[in-house]
Order: sequence, then structure tokens, then C-alpha cells
Amino acid sequence: MIHSDRAERLAEYLAGVGADARFWPNDHCLLYLARWAGIVRPDFDASVYECRVAGRVSAHRLLLASGGVEPLLNAQATAAGFERVDAAGAGLGAIGLIRVPRVERPGHMTFGCIRTPRRWAIRSHDGVVSLSADTIKVQPHMVWNV
Repeated sequence: MIHSDRAERLAEYLAGVGADARFWPNDHCLLYLARWAGIVRPDFDASVYECRVAGRVSAHRLLLASGGVEPLLNAQATAAGFERVDAAGAGLGAIGLIRVPRVERPGHMTFGCIRTPRRWAIRSHDGVVSLSADTIKVQPHMVWNV
């Protein structure tokens, strides 16, 4: 019943995140992933992300110092012993990064995402957005089973 327990904890976690629309500093996308990892892996220290980012400027500084969001998350996930997989191999509660092309200017935006039974749940400024894992055109480019 571990799978069922994980599904229940994930549903509770996402409901709580969705109810709190405050993004900075309460629940930006890295903290969104770290807090979930801390729930399912008590040995994971999510506090490294607590109070480190208060807004866009401090987020930009942290990412610059770390070489970007991908190197930062990859280093933390590797240090924690999370298993790196492709999007198709993501288990329930896996964490990842999804890169979405920008519409109004060149480049892309990267969002943290968590695998639910049928979707990828992304933390945005408006709360949690769920995208169907089977029909979205852009799959997460970095994924770890937690």
C-alpha cells in the first residue's frame, strides 16, 4: 500500500499548494519540488531552499551562482541519491523540469513539475497547473524518481 499512501500524500500536498497562490517567497518552483521531496524522503533537507529566494532578483542571483536551474537541481538530486529517469520512466511523485518556449520573446521558461497518476503538476504564479502526461507536446527534459 506504499503506492496508495504516496498518492494520498501527493494529493494532500498539491491541494495545499494550490490553495496558496503566493509565489514569492512561499512556494516558488524549486521550493515546490524540495518540499515534496522532503515529504517522501525525510532524509532530504528541503531547508536549503527555505528563505533563499524572496523574489525574482534573489532567484536570479541563486541561479546565476549555481549555473542555472538545471545544474542546481541536478546537483541537489544527485547528492540526495534520486534516480534520474526519462519522462516515460517517471514514477508517481517523481520531480522534474519542463522547458516551455516563450511566446512573446525568444527563449524559454523552465518550471518544476511533479508526476501525478496521469499528469505533470506545475507550480505557477496562479497555483498548481496540471498537464496531461499523454497529450502535452513538451515532456519534462529532466526527471528524477524520489
